[in-house]
Amino acid sequence: MGFSSDCYDPDGDLVSSTTGDSIITFFREIQLLSITSYQNGAKNVFTTSASELFNQDGSPNIPSINFERGLHRIAIKYRGQPLDYTFVEITGSGTLTIPHKDFFNANVYPNPVTAQSQYSIDMNTSARLRMTYEIYDHFGNLVTSTYYDLEEGHSRTHVFPSDKLDPNGITVHKFSFDDGSYETITTIK
Repeated sequence: MGFSSDCYDPDGDLVSSTTGDSIITFFREIQLLSITSYQNGAKNVFTTSASELFNQDGSPNIPSINFERGLHRIAIKYRGQPLDYTFVEITGSGTLTIPHKDFFNANVYPNPVTAQSQYSIDMNTSARLRMTYEIYDHFGNLVTSTYYDLEEGHSRTHVFPSDKLDPNGITVHKFSFDDGSYETITTIK
């Protein structure tokens, strides 16, 4: 689950690799992030700091960034480091977004669910998240729904009775977040 990105130098060698957890650390350490487009003259596309990327309660506030084709300068100032920048050629237009689901990780077990009377979900967050956990049967019918307000750094095993799981086999566990993003995990009973 989550965000992953690799960066390569002009020779094709891997320079850095980023996963969901490290991208969150990246955003939290920024003092200044500025993106400037040089298509038809210099135009600021985006400027922010870490304090603007997360709300006071720790929930993410990372906006979508629209990129147009052309040359862009990305300037970054980390805590305790000098301002650094690089130029990037965008070959197509697009939008960079980091959905709330990328701040969340879950594992449902055992899978398949055995004749036990319960199953567990390990839930871990790297930001404060508001989410709804839903269970759907193999026909796509909603069986039950539970709302969670999870603090940043939440790392806990939640235990549930298995009587709500579809006895005919497949159950879909859906984790829906306030920004509309979601993750699903399928289990078999």
